[in-house]
Amino acid sequence: MVTPFIRRQAQYAHRATVGQSSLSVAGGASTDMLSKLKVLICCPPELDSKRTQTHRPGRQTGVAAVVGAAVPVEQSRRSAPEADIELPDVLYDANDCRRFHTGQLLGRGTFGRCYKLVDVATGQDYAAKIISKRLHISTLYTPTEMAAREITVQRHLKHPHIVRFESFFEDADRIYILLELCSRGSLRGLLQRRKSLTEYECRYFIHQLVLGVQYLHDYRIIHRDLKQENLLLDEHMQLKIGDFGLATHLSHAGERKQMQCGTPDYTAPEVLSGEGYSLEVDIWAIGCVLYELLHGKPPFDSETLEGTIRKVRAAEYVLSCEMSPAASNMISQLLQLHPPSRPGAQELLRHEFLRHADLVKSLSNACLILAPPTKKANAALHAQRQTLGATIKL
Repeated sequence: MVTPFIRRQAQYAHRATVGQSSLSVAGGASTDMLSKLKVLICCPPELDSKRTQTHRPGRQTGVAAVVGAAVPVEQSRRSAPEADIELPDVLYDANDCRRFHTGQLLGRGTFGRCYKLVDVATGQDYAAKIISKRLHISTLYTPTEMAAREITVQRHLKHPHIVRFESFFEDADRIYILLELCSRGSLRGLLQRRKSLTEYECRYFIHQLVLGVQYLHDYRIIHRDLKQENLLLDEHMQLKIGDFGLATHLSHAGERKQMQCGTPDYTAPEVLSGEGYSLEVDIWAIGCVLYELLHGKPPFDSETLEGTIRKVRAAEYVLSCEMSPAASNMISQLLQLHPPSRPGAQELLRHEFLRHADLVKSLSNACLILAPPTKKANAALHAQRQTLGATIKL
């Protein structure tokens, strides 16, 4: 399984998730910014200073003390990422008196590692996001604060196309976030095997992605890091939105966020401009995801970070002439430079590309390796079988 932690390989380091102020580039990028991008530094969503609280004696400590509430801004130390985590064969959750067998490593990323855990009592499988408390990547937030923000957003989300939060626990060294196990990997892994997908498959995945985003936007939640790595597939090939490490909540409909974060290949131009942004950045990201699924590469693909950012600012991309008019039109609407010109999630569900007759509710696992046969191919196979049957009878 490719988890929400998986990042592109080293030569594509400029496409990894980045944190605040890392994307503000006009004409050229500062040495400091580029160095941050190359080591994959990332910051969590901004904290609301008006709600900042301090820990009180006698209260809970650790993640439990800060989940659901803002925490003090703290200048933390920056150190090298922790080496591969050496976990015991059995982990113990003291809160719920549960034991877990440690399974295989599922993925690794900037903030930690993801392992498969199996509940000893029930046999239930989980994906565990494991964050070291000694790992200090952000200069503003401790690992505990970063984990608390992610848990606060994800724990209340209940939707068939969003990775389900199960629980969390911690010990002296690490924080363990238990999530739904998506055993079929991610769209990134699928693309690596298949290079590109058919419109038939894209329609299936994008429809589910839009449904998940509609749910988030109904609750005024911006994901801010929608990309192939964070779109996971369960055993039934259902798409699930994962990794809410950069997600943020709008306090009111007109609020504009300022923190510059995300992954350059999928980042909307208004994030780069620093003028404030809202839900429309997720719509832009859907356009980038759809484009890449069909073309095999991101719409603003470039050899350098500066090149990618220049193309994003100008919404400079090229559509394949092999796409259907409906697919081309949808991408063009999603990648509108002016945010208000982009359709909302509800409007997207009415787009002709997603209302096509061949929109299906399930997809075969065989699509992980091979493209599904077209209607023309199916008709030819049926005719071939009929001919073979007639020959056998003779």
